[in-house]
This record gives sequence, C-alpha cells and structure tokens, in this order.
Amino acid sequence: MHNLFLTQNGYTKNGNEQQSVAIAIRNNGFSFVIRTQSSIAALCYVSVSTINTAEYEQSLREFLQHDLLQQSFTNCSIIYSNQAVSVIPHEFYAEQYAQALFALTQPLTTGETVENYRLKNNNATIVYALPHNIVKICNETLKTNCRFLPQTAPFLERSFAHNTIMHKKTLYISLESFHCEATVINGNKLEFYNNFAFQTVNDFVYLVLNLCKQLGLPPKEIHVELSGKISAAASYCKSLQLFVPQVNVAQQLNNIPQFPFNPVLYSVFSNLISIELCE
Repeated sequence: MHNLFLTQNGYTKNGNEQQSVAIAIRNNGFSFVIRTQSSIAALCYVSVSTINTAEYEQSLREFLQHDLLQQSFTNCSIIYSNQAVSVIPHEFYAEQYAQALFALTQPLTTGETVENYRLKNNNATIVYALPHNIVKICNETLKTNCRFLPQTAPFLERSFAHNTIMHKKTLYISLESFHCEATVINGNKLEFYNNFAFQTVNDFVYLVLNLCKQLGLPPKEIHVELSGKISAAASYCKSLQLFVPQVNVAQQLNNIPQFPFNPVLYSVFSNLISIELCE
C-alpha cells in the first residue's frame, strides 16, 4: 500500500477536545488513527510503508515523531502485528504459566516477552510475543503512556461484534502482505483461530479451501468476511469468490467509531478503528 495521509477538514492537533490515538506497527509499515473522545468519527489517518528491514527501528522512530503524534493523548493504544500468537481457552489458561503455554505452539526468541489479552466477548485469552525494542522505542518517542495489544485482539473483538448481527457461522479472515489470521465464530462461540503464511493468490485460495475441508465448512454455503489489506476489487477476493461465493469485504459497524473517508479503504483500517471494542 502507498503512503496515505487523510484528515477531516479543519483538523488540528491543537484543538481543545481531548483526543485518543491508535497506532499499528507491522513488519512492512506503520499507521495511526486519531479521534476525539466526544466523537465517534475518526479525525485523521496516516499510513507509511517501509521495506528496508535493516533500518526498521529507525523508520519506526521517525514515524512516531510525526508532527500529529507530538501531543498528549487521553489514550494511546499500540497494535502490534505478529504471527507469534496463540488463543487459549480460559479454562486452560493461568497467567503464571503464560510463557510455557505460549511455547507449546510458538517459538520465543531473545528480546521478546510474552504478553496476554483476555477477550471481552469470549472465555479465551490471547498470548503473544512482544519485542522489547518495540516497547522501548514507543515509550521513548511518544508523550503518552502506551497500552500494547496484539492485532488479533481488535480482529477477534470486531468479528464477535459482527457475528451478533449476522447470527450465523462465519469465517473471518484478516490479511496482511504475506500472512493472514482466520477465525470461525458461531454466535458468541469461538470455534477456531489460527494464522498462516502465504505468498500468492493461489496459495491464499488453497489455504481457505483447505480450512473449509478440515473444519467441515461447505464452501458453497459458508459466509466469509475479509478485512485488512483487501478490497472487493482485489484479486484475493475475486479469486476466492470463484470457489466460495459468499465472500464479503468488511463494512462499517454502527457501534464503533465511524470512518469518514473513502469507504473502499475501510477494511484496511478496520483493526485500528475497532480498538474501542478492546477497552
């Protein structure tokens, strides 16, 4: 995705209203959304892509020094995107064993700590790896104390909120450049979660069809909602619809902050916009 800078007319960081910010940190770029405490509408969205991994930390520092971030916010949420994520049913989770439970399915490398997030709408806890250097850079650069969350948190909370409207079993998929998260939700029940790496459109389509086979989801009947780096015109969506007809791209929910910009871009920002569901 190209760099984006979107603001509502008249927006200024020196306004009188209290503001909150949600910042997404991904392996290939960064973004943030600012809104006021009294409004459900997003005021500003900024997205920057970075490819040079050798200068990743410097790129992150420069992004966090953006002029609009150089102010004090009422809330500052950092959404960290990482494939090293596990979702554990609450009856099997104990915080003192979080690292051991995480290590059963995910590698933990030097310089990372295991953090957790308990889902609001389901009896499950997300455990994930958070690099120390990311925390250090954010705390040194930003003027507001940061709350760190895995990208999986707003993705799952939004999926639960959406399924209360759908009232039927749905496969939700959030895409990044070369990996995706997938969950099956039926009512208020989380039936499946995992994340996967892929390289091409064909890989992605095969992945979804294989998921349907393993989970007993009829491809011609299951409803699929896509979010993340996706649009209705994208080849991922069009190719998947050849085999799974009921594929839709994420739409605005009424009970979370509104997205006043081009609605085609909403799915890209859905995790940042949905951060309120994690509060």
